[in-house]
Amino acid sequence: MNQKKIEREYSSYKDPDGYVFYQDNKVFRKVNTNFSDHYHSLKKSGIYKVLIDQKLLIPFTDLQNEEGLFLETEKIQVITYPYEWGFEQLKAAALLHLEIMEICLNNKAILKDASPFNIQFYKNKPCFIDVLSIEIYESGTPWNAYKQFCEFFLAPLLLSNYFPGNWNKQLAIHLEGIPLKEVAALLPYKARFNSLSLMHIIAHSKFTAKNEGPKKTATITKEKTLSIIKHLKLGISELTAKDQSSNWTSYEGQVPYSANEFSDKKTVIEKWIANRKYETVLDIGANHDLFATLFFDKAENIIAIDNDCAVVDKLYKKQKKPTANFIPLNADITMVSPSLGINLKERSNFFSRIKPDMTIALAVVHHIFQRRNIPLNYIADIFSTFSKELIIEFVSEEDEQFIKIQNPNNKWVYNKQSFEEAFSVYFNLHEMVEIKKGKRFLYHMTLKEVDA
Repeated sequence: MNQKKIEREYSSYKDPDGYVFYQDNKVFRKVNTNFSDHYHSLKKSGIYKVLIDQKLLIPFTDLQNEEGLFLETEKIQVITYPYEWGFEQLKAAALLHLEIMEICLNNKAILKDASPFNIQFYKNKPCFIDVLSIEIYESGTPWNAYKQFCEFFLAPLLLSNYFPGNWNKQLAIHLEGIPLKEVAALLPYKARFNSLSLMHIIAHSKFTAKNEGPKKTATITKEKTLSIIKHLKLGISELTAKDQSSNWTSYEGQVPYSANEFSDKKTVIEKWIANRKYETVLDIGANHDLFATLFFDKAENIIAIDNDCAVVDKLYKKQKKPTANFIPLNADITMVSPSLGINLKERSNFFSRIKPDMTIALAVVHHIFQRRNIPLNYIADIFSTFSKELIIEFVSEEDEQFIKIQNPNNKWVYNKQSFEEAFSVYFNLHEMVEIKKGKRFLYHMTLKEVDA
C-alpha cells in the first residue's frame, strides 16, 4: 500500500479508529492500531457476516500487511447526501439504522454514531457503509448516538410529517443534525399528543438542556435500549410526508403528446442509444420514469432529479428492482448542492460526486427559462459543465405548456433558432427530430471538448 499515492477522504477526520482513502480507483478503510483488536473480535463474533448476508452492510475484505490493517470495500459509484434525498429515502435510511442497531445489540455489538452520511443507496436500497461505526457492546452501555439519531433522522422526518416541503434540506445547513431545541419550537401543539415527537424531541430537548456540561456515565439495560428502538421504528414507519401530491405526480397520465407522438419520442431515443452502455445517466426534471426506463439495461446508475419532493418520493417507492442502480434525488439543476463543511471539503458538491456520461433533459428547458428567468445562453453553459452526451428537448413558444407557464416579465429571447445558437457554442449537434409539429423538437448532442 503506497501511502504517498492515496487520496484521503476529508470527512474521515471524525473517526479516531480509522479513515477512508482512495487508491487506483478503489476504496479502502485504514483500521488504526487502537481499533484492530476490536475489529478482530467483532469479525470473530460474526456480526459483519450477518449484516452483509442480509445486505445491510456493504461487502468488504480485510488486508493485513506490514503497514497495518486495511479494509477494501466495494466501490459505490454514486455518492448522495441526505439533504438531496426525498422523505421516503430518509425514512428508509432511518429504519435501516434502527434495524442494524437491533441486530448489533442482539450480537453483543452497537453503533457508536448515527450519521445518515454512513448510509448510501446501493443496488436500489439503503446500505450501511461505515464498518468502523460498529463496536463491541458492553452490558449497561447507553446508546450514545440516540440524540444524534433524533437530530439527523427523526427531526427532519417529523417536520416533513407536519409541514409541507422537504425538511431534509435543513441538513445542508445543520451538518451536525438539527438541534432538538429548534425542532421542539417548530413542532405544532398537536405534536405533544404524538408519543414519537413528545418523547424523542420535546422531552428529549428539555432533558438535554437541563443536563448540559460534563455528564456522568449512564447505565441502561440492553432491553431498555431495544425498547426505545422499537418505539422509534414503529413511530417512524407510520410517518408520511405532508401534501404528498403535486401537479407533477400525476404527469404520467397527462403527457402533452398524442399516443403516436409519445411513441415516436421513445423510438427516437431508443435509436440514439442503441448498442450503447453508460456508467451514469442523469435524468433532469424526471417527473416520471417513462424515459429513464429506456436506460435500465444500458446504464449502471441512473440518477433522476426533480425539484418536486413529491415526485421524488413517488419515484423511490415505485422503482424497486430495475436493472440499473436507480436513485431519485430532490435537486434543482440550477442550484445543486455546493461544497460544504470544513474548508468546503467535508461534503463535496453535487457534480464532483455525480459525473454523468449521458444527460437527458426532456421538456425542462422552458421551465428553467420561464420560472428562473435564465437566458438560453446561460442554460447552455449550465449543461456544458457536466454533460458529455446530451439528449435534450426544446419546447417552442407556441406550445400550450410554454404558454401556460409564460412569465410576462421575462424579456430574454426564446425561440428555436436562439436555442440552437446557444447550445452550438458548447455542443456538436448529431441529429434533430421534430416530435410535435412546430412545437417540440428532440436533439442529440455531444460536448465539443469530448469530441475533440
